[in-house]
Amino acid sequence: MRARALLVLRLLALCPFLLGLLASLSRAQRGGQDLALEGVAELPPVRGWLTQLALDRKADRLYVAAIGNDTVEVVDTHGLRHVRSLLGVLEPRGVAALEGRGRVWIASAATGELRLVETATGRVLRKLQHAQEAGRLWLSADQELLYAAFDSGALGACEADSGKLRWRVELGGHPEHLVLDEARARAFVSAPDARLVACIDLATQTLRWRATPRESATFPLVYDPLRELVLVAARKPERLLAYAAADGQRDARAPTLECGGVADDLHLDSPRGRIFASCGDGSLWSYRAEGAGWQVGERLETADGARASCYDAASGRLYLAVPAQGEQPAQVRVLRAAR
Repeated sequence: MRARALLVLRLLALCPFLLGLLASLSRAQRGGQDLALEGVAELPPVRGWLTQLALDRKADRLYVAAIGNDTVEVVDTHGLRHVRSLLGVLEPRGVAALEGRGRVWIASAATGELRLVETATGRVLRKLQHAQEAGRLWLSADQELLYAAFDSGALGACEADSGKLRWRVELGGHPEHLVLDEARARAFVSAPDARLVACIDLATQTLRWRATPRESATFPLVYDPLRELVLVAARKPERLLAYAAADGQRDARAPTLECGGVADDLHLDSPRGRIFASCGDGSLWSYRAEGAGWQVGERLETADGARASCYDAASGRLYLAVPAQGEQPAQVRVLRAAR
């Protein structure tokens, strides 16, 4: 009798833990207050790391660079289905979509080649070689300039139609992330190899300021124009840092915040007052605007290695690339931000 009573007591003691675990798993599936799961698009058998996503809103297309698979996967964002695979680029590290034109730029980490590809057919329209290795790609708001990360530790600006190199800025380390503030002719860039966060003057192609974080592995960043802050996610330790956009000084108005492990992409949604961080440790973080700074909002569980993402502020949709795990194929998860 006593043994049975002890067993009952132990089971009762476990109830809060089990309920918490079930709630956690449920939240991971549904999302939270800031982001809720809307749908999933499964990809064909794709191996390895998914590195960068590019969205063509006009064509309802999402492009996923699969560096370990030597493909760029094309997803219909309206029907949430896989459309085709673009082949022919070794280790595609970066991808950028020319909206409404049915063309994407793809950067090869293996050869440094930049290719302009027709998405409907896979036909190569341009081939250019500006470096031995090329990384992530970004487009200007008017889609006239294509910015490329080069292995030599430089950021290059190319004509988006022809790929012709206009200029390059040496950073001393491979640029991992870029955010443009074209209204003030400047761009913010991180080069973790050089322990560098910097502001580039787009008119003169020189550095307006450079900061050397105490933290290391500072990869993604966002620019908050309302508070004039540059927020950078560090991996060692796992923190979200704030710098003054004007001079690169650490900003005391915005405290250093906790962040997930292996942060790879940051996205700002100014109207909703949110920042989202996708992290390779299997977490997706939200931050909420509060006064002159930001505070941690939510942490959602995703999947190991799900670190690459892109965000469409107009629709409030976040697209998260999830690599294959065992029997589970690679997929793109779509989460919608709360209004």
